Amino acid sequence: MDDSRIPKQTFYGQLHHGSRRPGGQHKHYKDRLKDTLKQCEITPSDLESPARDRTTWRTTCRNAVQRFEEKRVDHLVAKRQLRITQD
Repeated sequence: MDDSRIPKQTFYGQLHHGSRRPGGQHKHYKDRLKDTLKQCEITPSDLESPARDRTTWRTTCRNAVQRFEEKRVDHLVAKRQLRITQD
């Protein structure tokens, strides 16, 4: 793909927002995408075959995000319970 194409510029461009360690490398969109996939417990290689079938793709992504949200809420509830018991 030519370097002037918008998808390539978006994928490899630097993010204006986001965090990095002092002196560390700037984050790219693809880096944040990999982090998000890792949080949802999806490996990029797992998405190659479902990407050919839109229904499978949607189901895979929806289930992964649902599991992520359930874990996030459970973590917040446990954190709140810990605060309550400490008081």
